Amino acid sequence: MNLCSNADGLWAELKGVALAAGLDDVGACVATAYPEMARLSDWLKLDYHGEMEFLSRHIDLRTDSALMFPGARVAVMAVKGYRHEEEGGTGHRAGRGQICRYARGRDYHKVMRRALKSIAALLEGRGFKARPHVDTAPVMEKLLAQRAGLGVLGRNSLLSHPRFGSWVLIGGVLTDAPLPVHDGVSGYPAGCAGCDACVAACPTRALKGGGLLEARRCISYWTIEHRGKMDPEVAARLGGRVYGCDLCQEVCPMNRETEVAGRDFFAPFHGMSGRPLAELGALGEAGFKRAFAGTAIHRIGWERFRRNVEAAAESETSS
Repeated sequence: MNLCSNADGLWAELKGVALAAGLDDVGACVATAYPEMARLSDWLKLDYHGEMEFLSRHIDLRTDSALMFPGARVAVMAVKGYRHEEEGGTGHRAGRGQICRYARGRDYHKVMRRALKSIAALLEGRGFKARPHVDTAPVMEKLLAQRAGLGVLGRNSLLSHPRFGSWVLIGGVLTDAPLPVHDGVSGYPAGCAGCDACVAACPTRALKGGGLLEARRCISYWTIEHRGKMDPEVAARLGGRVYGCDLCQEVCPMNRETEVAGRDFFAPFHGMSGRPLAELGALGEAGFKRAFAGTAIHRIGWERFRRNVEAAAESETSS
């Protein structure tokens, strides 16, 4: 569906800019309140968000991206694959700390935003409004990416792209530009294998089935978002994970034949995943800052990272 006769030409130029900036795929959908976004209120009522109170703010904006600025009409969504072949893989080895794949490379907030700004600059140069976002605005990015034709939401609650599976980072640009939009509908459960392998594999039973995630039980929540003492039941199931958890992605059949990302700005570079827990725990604040400068891990600070390492080490000694 085109919003104006020049839409296709502008879209072709935008897609070229997006790919040149390092993004892997781009799509667009109408910026509006989609029916599936209403589930957010029910999810919040269950208190599944834990301490992430920011998710309960600006509900009107989260469930209707058209309200982000006057005249917003299109959500341009983009993905970047981040799976790389790396020595040691992702499996847990006793006594060693495991870091989720996306955090082994550069901070995706900065990298993705830089690429998205290239799209925004093009649109603004044509006289349109454009607002880039990547986990920095009250926007339901996974749902919009699905509506934009970039994949389907699986039972692990993650977007699965046809080429890169769920190993993708998502961002977007809201704009008032007239662009061709994908006439998407909610893809779940179409495209998902429906095997519930992710649900069965989740160490803390955070996945409830049907794509529902109880974030307050998720290892990623506890090792990244939670600021206080770690829940003992969660700590006992860390399996060496000191930042994030990829298990629901590792067991997903849709991830078996995914493309490996190029050696680019998301390539692993700090080499800290798979290091002995004792070594990670001995980094100290200065060592932590040096090791993780320029990464998403740096954002949680030394104290929380040390908490994660100590909890992982304790769970191994007590098991």
